[in-house]
Amino acid sequence: FFNTYYHPTNMTLILVGDFDAGSIRPLLDKTIGQLHNEGDGVDKTLAYSTKRMNTNLNKEVRPFEGHKIVTVKQTPIKMGIVGFQALGTMDKEEFYFDIISNLLNNNSETGLLDKLSHDKQLMIAQAFNYGMLEKGMYAFFYVPKILGQSHEQAEELILAAIDSLKKGHFSDDLFEAVKMDYLREYLTDMESLNNKFDVLLNMVMSQQTPEAYYEREKLVRSLTKQNIMDIAQKYFGDNCLIFRSNMGVKTHEKLQKPAWKPIVTKNTDAKSEYAQSIEKMPVGDIKPQNLDFKTSVQEVPVNGNYTLYASPNPYNDIFSLSIVYNYGKIEEPRLGTAVNYFSMQGTQKLDFNDFQLALQKLGASFNVYTSDERTYVFISGFDKDMQKILGLCREKMTAPENNESMIKKLIEGEQSSLKMMKTDASSWGDAIYNYALYKDRSSYLYPMLSFLKKTNGKELLDIFSKIMQYDGYVTYVGKLSPKDVAAMLQKDYGLNPDAKKGTRLIKQIEKYDEPTLYLVSNKQFLQSNIYFNILGNDLKDEKSLMQCQTFNEYIGGSMAGVIFQEIRELRSLGYSAYGYYSNDALHRRPGYMMGYLGTQADKTVEGTQAMTELLVKFPEKPDKFDFAKVSVIKKMEADYVTFRRIPSQIVSWKERGYISDPTKERIELLEKMQYQDIQDFFKNNIDGHPMVIAIAGDKNRIDMKELGEGYKVVELKFKDIVR
Repeated sequence: FFNTYYHPTNMTLILVGDFDAGSIRPLLDKTIGQLHNEGDGVDKTLAYSTKRMNTNLNKEVRPFEGHKIVTVKQTPIKMGIVGFQALGTMDKEEFYFDIISNLLNNNSETGLLDKLSHDKQLMIAQAFNYGMLEKGMYAFFYVPKILGQSHEQAEELILAAIDSLKKGHFSDDLFEAVKMDYLREYLTDMESLNNKFDVLLNMVMSQQTPEAYYEREKLVRSLTKQNIMDIAQKYFGDNCLIFRSNMGVKTHEKLQKPAWKPIVTKNTDAKSEYAQSIEKMPVGDIKPQNLDFKTSVQEVPVNGNYTLYASPNPYNDIFSLSIVYNYGKIEEPRLGTAVNYFSMQGTQKLDFNDFQLALQKLGASFNVYTSDERTYVFISGFDKDMQKILGLCREKMTAPENNESMIKKLIEGEQSSLKMMKTDASSWGDAIYNYALYKDRSSYLYPMLSFLKKTNGKELLDIFSKIMQYDGYVTYVGKLSPKDVAAMLQKDYGLNPDAKKGTRLIKQIEKYDEPTLYLVSNKQFLQSNIYFNILGNDLKDEKSLMQCQTFNEYIGGSMAGVIFQEIRELRSLGYSAYGYYSNDALHRRPGYMMGYLGTQADKTVEGTQAMTELLVKFPEKPDKFDFAKVSVIKKMEADYVTFRRIPSQIVSWKERGYISDPTKERIELLEKMQYQDIQDFFKNNIDGHPMVIAIAGDKNRIDMKELGEGYKVVELKFKDIVR
């Protein structure tokens, strides 16, 4: 395989950045252009060929005949897939499946499958286009209702939605709204370096041309319902694969562990000539971005409780607006559920589907998200329609629909999540770690299901409406005048002029006087999820913060970090291992050192001991310091705040007390950083503090006596960490 395909003529280089494409060409010819695969057994003609390879197999895929049904018992809840053979990404008609996908599911939840889920006909109904190069598969995934719905009944609903697609039984409004949504995403695709890279990578992998990409807007605007119907009729026929999974656990073949002795490691710090040559290569200076607080954003008071931070959009006329309220789940643990209920509602004038469609037709989106300390309202659309969009959003915020049938959907969703969680090792691990950190304040311990069974729609909407009683701020990126936007926020959205000041609380981490080990056991778990935590100190000065960043890079910032090298590469003690020191930016609680190890059950003891040694005793690897230091500096120099992030970044800095961009000062501190600094950081903030370990695994596969030596061991049950 290597000899056949690993050749420069089968390689594509994608470069995105600030450089002159013409001037870099000679460098590429001199370096990458001189690469040749000259290994044993390689055809020399192929090795030095300059003609692009054709790697397409051009093999026919055997079509399904009728409904091919496969039934297994392998999932915590009942679920299934209806799959159709479809087009490869090379085919010019494959693009239509993007539009079809949005007609079935979209972010506004107005699609034909979205409706099945929203109306509680199915728990979940989603479509996926697996577009591979030469051939593809289009899959319809479903989860039946927990009680009383069979696979056959669920599939009947899926097939009916497909039939609606084939017959054009979807509204013109939905079709035009989906096209508008697609165009908005298309226009924002090229705003950032990451997005540009993804677009180019997708072009290469799909064997599409830039010309075809640029023609996409014209194609979408000219698209008709008949085009969609034709594609659906052509590819969603009677021949399909139906995969059904009932409740059950997949049986795993138990393999004997090989009787291999550990490899005796030698020369672990040695470097090859090639590695040394790379290290000697000069690293060019990068001029870091500097955001001027006065010119990068305009600050406009909206009223006494909200300030607008606005910056221009240099690329298109699509605005993004964030309204941030200083009220979150710590003040009200039920707020997350209330936000979910609110998001399922329309307004008192428009039901959910009509409200979402009204926004979608304007190319707009409206979403609400809550965290522990804040609630965020995200609004996006075209500048010319901002007044209409804000009016619609205000209508929902102040006079939402109260469709109480959605409570049943929330209950079913919570029941399904709990059912999935009971068999998911990573969920158990996260839950026991949260218990170790917060005890009864863990988010997993709020009895949400019990609450949902007793509550009503009015109570949920009352909980949600409290967010508007608190102060906050607004960020805007677009082409409109900030003063005009501030006026619209007052008049058309209606920010509360009498809002209370939010407290912005944060969960306090449990303090331990002795090393403690928590364990929750499940005999089904073949692997252990292990979390480590050491409560440290608050980092209040800039030098300490830069010491922290360098220490984090040194110990776990990349594959060159100490944890990765020692745990994964050198000892093979885990499939995932990392660690870092975390500090609250607003200094509301002490910082802490955390670590994670995911490993096989029989390596739990050895892995835990190895990770503990790295976290409680400073790992002396001075040769790794310079690499870590340079890496942190280069990351900071290259870190670029994209135009849509500028207002929120400056707000974040100002909240932490900065009056100017701190990047320059930080780089200067980093350049002076010495190995002794990270040793001092460890000594001042981690050394001697008690370790807390939280493990989710099967205790029958673990030597508990050896594991618990030196620790207060607390064994818990699932009901102790999840309610």
